[in-house]
Amino acid sequence: MLKGKLLIALASAVLFLGACSNETPQEQEQPQTTQSESPSETTEGYTGALTYERLYDPTGAKTDVVSIVMEFENGKPTSVDIDVLMDGQSKKELAASGEYVMSTEEGALQWDAQIVELEKALADNNFDTTKINITDDAGHTDSVTGVSIKVGTYVQLVQELIDAVAQGNTDFEFSGVKTTEIEGEKGTNIIEIVYDNGKAVNLNIDMIQEDGSSKRAASEEGTYDMGGELAWHEQMDLLEDFIVANNFDLSKVNLTDEDGHTDAVSGVSIKVGSYLPLIEQALENK
Repeated sequence: MLKGKLLIALASAVLFLGACSNETPQEQEQPQTTQSESPSETTEGYTGALTYERLYDPTGAKTDVVSIVMEFENGKPTSVDIDVLMDGQSKKELAASGEYVMSTEEGALQWDAQIVELEKALADNNFDTTKINITDDAGHTDSVTGVSIKVGTYVQLVQELIDAVAQGNTDFEFSGVKTTEIEGEKGTNIIEIVYDNGKAVNLNIDMIQEDGSSKRAASEEGTYDMGGELAWHEQMDLLEDFIVANNFDLSKVNLTDEDGHTDAVSGVSIKVGSYLPLIEQALENK
């Protein structure tokens, strides 16, 4: 009797092991493995054309805009086009057409030809900007034959663009002048804000009077005289300088009464309160 029970137990064990061996691979727990990313799967650098525009004069006192257009392949620059926009016009095109003459000396390269030579030198040196030796604070170079223009700013901006792309930054903001015209009771208020890569750096306030003349020009010429020690345009210059120095924080222009006078800007006695919301509106129109 004991022998019969033993045989039955052995048979059951065989059947159980056979059932386990028939499990599909999907049903069996698989060990987890982590694969490292191969070099070919890593993110590639930027490919395409980028335009980088910055003020030639970072203070915005002059509003010429340097335009750098570069082609990239896999994050590496392959070509460059350098220009300057003067009141929106291409300096390269003006020089090529003879409308902008830099030198009247026979055989001298004009601005457009010199900037092309700089572009070639950058490309020939695989865009290693250290190969363009800058010889003085003005930005001259002795590295490019025939080039007498100040190239320091252009070389710096080319390097800035290369660095930005290397860091994955391919989005840039507006550089130049934004003009906002706002109708007022006595004419049209003109608010000009100068931007450098999206940052407001300078300001000019004027009004086109009912007779069509510029209030600033009339004040400068003496045909608009409001009396007092400082003329209207001089006081407006002080207000503009104060706002710029305070990074366009208009709350710094403390108003002392409902008429809009301020004690924040020395020498300014005109009512400046009405201009603050106009500047704020212009900033919003960026």
